[in-house]
Amino acid sequence: MDAKELLDFLVQGLPPGLSDSWDLQPNPADPDFYEELYALAQGVKWAVTDRIERLRAERNPATAVEKLEDYELALGLLQTRTGQFGTIAQRQGQVVGRFRESGGLTKFAIRTVMQSYLRYADPADILVIEADRAATKAVHTYAFTAPLVLTGVTNLTVNVPDDSYVSDGGVQLRIGVETIGAPTAPVIEITGPDGFKHRWDIAYYESLGVVVGANTVFDLELRAQDFAPRLADDGYTWVRRRINGTWTLTLRNLDKLNFAGLFVEGVGRNAAGQDGRGAALFEWGVLAETAKLGAGADLLGAAEAVRRMDHCHLNGHLLLDGHDITSLAAIPDDPNAIPDEGIPG
Repeated sequence: MDAKELLDFLVQGLPPGLSDSWDLQPNPADPDFYEELYALAQGVKWAVTDRIERLRAERNPATAVEKLEDYELALGLLQTRTGQFGTIAQRQGQVVGRFRESGGLTKFAIRTVMQSYLRYADPADILVIEADRAATKAVHTYAFTAPLVLTGVTNLTVNVPDDSYVSDGGVQLRIGVETIGAPTAPVIEITGPDGFKHRWDIAYYESLGVVVGANTVFDLELRAQDFAPRLADDGYTWVRRRINGTWTLTLRNLDKLNFAGLFVEGVGRNAAGQDGRGAALFEWGVLAETAKLGAGADLLGAAEAVRRMDHCHLNGHLLLDGHDITSLAAIPDDPNAIPDEGIPG
């Protein structure tokens, strides 16, 4: 409501006939009742209606200005780079994004948070990257020599260059074997580099075999969960199985091996502080594309939001056109460098 509308409202409140006897037309050369009432209307607008409209805006963190610092204080954002040096729009976006961070670490939730900073035309274009589980499993599957005709007891080996210890998934053996006729006690056994072994009796899987003439073909995915870390008998220490080194596949009383692949991943860190290859599963990131960033995009705020959302067992990143900027460096002539954050040399 502007001052003119408020003036009309005040005039409607005058006694009947009074407005007709007074000169209520603007006359700057001879100010009278109109100018007095108009000044009163302006005062009401500034002291009442403008403040009410401002209050409506201040209740929404996306439009707050006077209460913006209070939101930042309540959400722990006063000391962030955006809180200290960002524009009003960037600070508002940071507050909105901080509220949205409580939505959980899903792709949809991540996009809603990042949109507050990246300002894409379409939030659905924000790319959240995570490990391809099928591709990771393929890379961490080690094939034994096959096909192979078997006699008696056959030992096959593969070297696993991974380090650390076997993950909670244990060991998976994908294998195809054949028996001719009715073999006696056919067995499959896998032995780790530390000598720990697991045995499968093929007799238990007879119902899964496919009879082809005189042969029985088994195409199996066998699991050995006992290779995974477990609580020791003392109730407080953990037993972890070594992964790095030679793994041995032992086949007894089987006639043909068609294929065999050992899937095993290392997690945790080795003595040198290096992660096992299973750590790739815990990597994720958000790709910010320069061509899609909206006006006033706040990359530093987005990087800090990624760090806040990241769970303790994960490793999140903000990528700008494929380059990790979660931790920016003061690189000369780099438009993403932060002044005064590093000393060259």
